[in-house]
Amino acid sequence: MSRCLFLVVAVLAAACTPVAPAPETPPPPRASDHFTTNQIQSEVEERVQERLGADVLGAARDAATSIMANSYQGRFDSGGPRLAVLVRTSGGWTSWKSGRPVPLAGDMGAELDRLLRDPAMWREEPFYPAMDCPDAGATMMVIRHRGGTRVTRQGCNPAGLTGKLEETVLSAP
Repeated sequence: MSRCLFLVVAVLAAACTPVAPAPETPPPPRASDHFTTNQIQSEVEERVQERLGADVLGAARDAATSIMANSYQGRFDSGGPRLAVLVRTSGGWTSWKSGRPVPLAGDMGAELDRLLRDPAMWREEPFYPAMDCPDAGATMMVIRHRGGTRVTRQGCNPAGLTGKLEETVLSAP
């Protein structure tokens, strides 16, 4: 009898335990969560397709040189995520930030070319900093250049040449 009573009390107690609601939007990957480059690339490409469309994602994937950036501002900034897709063609750089192609100014295109040519940028750590920011903000980029793909993730404040590239990409019209 006491066993049955204990079982009934345990079942009732479990049924009364509140369940935490599922978050509406999953948080961005954190360096401490050990997300792989494939997972980060998938996240960026999913956001591009979701917000700018399959044609823009296809243009970025098909180009010899392209940069896709997805920046989460963290919980202290209510502006929401920023997204940019830049594609290099024989005629120069084009921004697809609005979903339509917009040619970039020559000085901005020259800065992108300079950063992509710099071997020091390619030697930088792809994930910076090792410890995440207190507000969970992060910028993730997928950079296609010269037949290779580089996936980066920076939290809080952009750093190094990769951070300069990130700022340039996100400031494009």
